[in-house]
Amino acid sequence: MKHQFNLFQRSGVFYCEDTATGKQTSLRTRDRADAERLLHAKNEAVHQPAMNLQIAQVYLQHGDSALATRTWQEVMAQITATKTGSTQARWQTAIRDKALDGIRHRRLIETTPEHFLAALQVGRVATNVYLRRIHHYAVSLHWLPWPVLPKHHWPAIRFQDKRALTWEEHQQIIARETDPAKRAYYELLWHLGGAQTDIATLTAEDIDWQQKTIAYCRQKTGAVSLVSFGAEVAAILKSLPATGQLFPTLAHIPCGRRARIFRRRVAGLGIHGVQIAKSAGAQVMATSRQPQRLALAEQYGAIAVNTALQPLAAAVAEFTGGEGVDVVVDNIGTRASVREGIAQLRPGGKFLVVAYLDESFEVPSLPLFKTELEVIGCRGSTKQDLIDVVRLVQSGQLVPVLGASYPLTEIAAAAARLESGDLIGRIWLSRETL
Repeated sequence: MKHQFNLFQRSGVFYCEDTATGKQTSLRTRDRADAERLLHAKNEAVHQPAMNLQIAQVYLQHGDSALATRTWQEVMAQITATKTGSTQARWQTAIRDKALDGIRHRRLIETTPEHFLAALQVGRVATNVYLRRIHHYAVSLHWLPWPVLPKHHWPAIRFQDKRALTWEEHQQIIARETDPAKRAYYELLWHLGGAQTDIATLTAEDIDWQQKTIAYCRQKTGAVSLVSFGAEVAAILKSLPATGQLFPTLAHIPCGRRARIFRRRVAGLGIHGVQIAKSAGAQVMATSRQPQRLALAEQYGAIAVNTALQPLAAAVAEFTGGEGVDVVVDNIGTRASVREGIAQLRPGGKFLVVAYLDESFEVPSLPLFKTELEVIGCRGSTKQDLIDVVRLVQSGQLVPVLGASYPLTEIAAAAARLESGDLIGRIWLSRETL
């Protein structure tokens, strides 16, 4: 039988060499009998790993009788039990991660690095974050005699870029919201800059009309926040209840669900409009301030323009050789977006208003008449429009952007995936797994 470790002596001290890696390690002895015994133990450890694990389990059980049966699910439950409030709620959500199913009921002592790496491979950023904490918790309590995955072997945690909403994106959210209370809620979030839970639980008694201030305790830290407000916020506040909670319905919605509602307001993207325009033979320019949206638009053939980095007028001039575009589709519908959009049209161009926020907007009269521009309102779709879209899908000219698919029997899992906030595209529910 070929052994992995060989013995040699240098300056009177015995060493072993790993023939697989070439690494040489001192055995810290000058006695040949001791050196050969250590060498034999190393080679046996390679040849009989299962037997060595069983021997280790026998020794370790003398110090912890539960070691042989403790699973990762028990570790997760123990950690969650030590948390309270919103932190406990976050942990309860985190440990339901499907990526952890491969280790959930596995005994700690039998877990290998491959088990962790498999979970990290199929998981998300949160999987990496919480699995590290679960692992370190087990090690710190000596439930593990050694780390499953050494610190420098964990994949790096790479969070997505985060930023605040732009004014244009805020306007889109307001334009799409038909519930007056939610519109007021989103407006106060923008103007006051408070956390969603803090704003949702504001009461009329928090408002000092004489001093024009709002005072409340932050639920996460307990610190007192004092915010001054002006005429615009005052008008919003006067449209809300004069006593008690300003948002009675939102105040009783769990914070996680309230955040998901907000994310859905932000997540609109006309990627299917890009595909339909491409199918008609058009060259399409898509504008946004979000790199992720722009990358998706590029994937479906659009020329992406990040208006946070490049003025729209300069991009259009470069794209059209200074002639202007044939059609502008405005998904915002503010005075500013209308003015900027019309300025990009060539003579005879069409401006489509798909969304609107301001009650009125100005159309410059000279360009409208001199260059024969058309302004067209788009209020919805007809039955024939839907039939045409289905035909485009059937022909392959329009590809639905689907982020995941689930059978109807797993609708709860589909809802959990939607709630996670990491999905790009839509969820498809079918009778069978696609």
